[in-house]
Amino acid sequence: MTSDNIRNVWLNQTGGTGETLKDWLADPMNASYGEQLSADAAAASAQYTELQNYRTQIESPVENIINQFGSSAYQTEVTDPGSGKSVQVRIWLTSPATPWAYVEQVTGGNFGGDATAGNPRSFTLTSTSSTYDYSEYTAAGAGEAWDDFIGFEAEGEFSKVDWSKFDSNYSAEFSFQDISTVTVTPDAWYQGSDVASFAKGPYATGFSEFASGQNNFFFGVGGALSRVYTSLVVAYRPKIVITAGSDFSTYMHQQWEAEAGIEIGPFFFGSETSGSQTSSSVSVENASLVLQSTADWPVIIGMVSAWTVAPES
Repeated sequence: MTSDNIRNVWLNQTGGTGETLKDWLADPMNASYGEQLSADAAAASAQYTELQNYRTQIESPVENIINQFGSSAYQTEVTDPGSGKSVQVRIWLTSPATPWAYVEQVTGGNFGGDATAGNPRSFTLTSTSSTYDYSEYTAAGAGEAWDDFIGFEAEGEFSKVDWSKFDSNYSAEFSFQDISTVTVTPDAWYQGSDVASFAKGPYATGFSEFASGQNNFFFGVGGALSRVYTSLVVAYRPKIVITAGSDFSTYMHQQWEAEAGIEIGPFFFGSETSGSQTSSSVSVENASLVLQSTADWPVIIGMVSAWTVAPES
């Protein structure tokens, strides 16, 4: 029985005679009501104490998280490729720490040389492969149709190859002097353990941990904070040999000379017309088109991520 109900009982029994609630509760006949009020007061006090303890427990960690996230010590400036302006971003760490360190590692300290200490990989696709599946070879990304897989970079736009002109039977042999997985971790502005500890809430009205009705949710498939980067897949000096008849090879080589370069999936082989010294070569050998990267830097071919908070099973 709530305090309001007890007050109503007091009013009904006294009929407004003037007997105070305190005196009425002092009557042994009404002792049970007093005991109930005392129990309710004790329960409310315990809940208030629990709330205060909870606030004490979370205020300091939350303040620390906010300070870490906003700390300039874990931020740096980069150039926005779209605007050319310098923007402030939070730092991510990699291992190896820099592209230079990676190249030094796979070349055995011979920067700019071949990856004599690398992890070479190769595979071949044929006309029976309707799509190129990144996940099959690099454990990252989704497949692309061959129609969109090979094309030209011309004046900032991608132009497809019209395959109807050429042999419908083709093969593409991919080889890499090295394919490696580079570990990616956020700097101290992010602490996964803190996220996990707060993931259970409590949440404000309209928000939830996982998908729930019309709520805005943070974790699981489609959540605002569903995944966090854990690594990237890099390749060093890819070589691609495409065999699709001499007409195809000649046409592609001519286009490479005339345009800015050839794109094969995530790989770009620039030509001299790109306006800078090329770091690739394209040639025709035995009616096959041979594209060879001679770049000193690796190319990112995929990103790997993990659940920020694992979905409920």
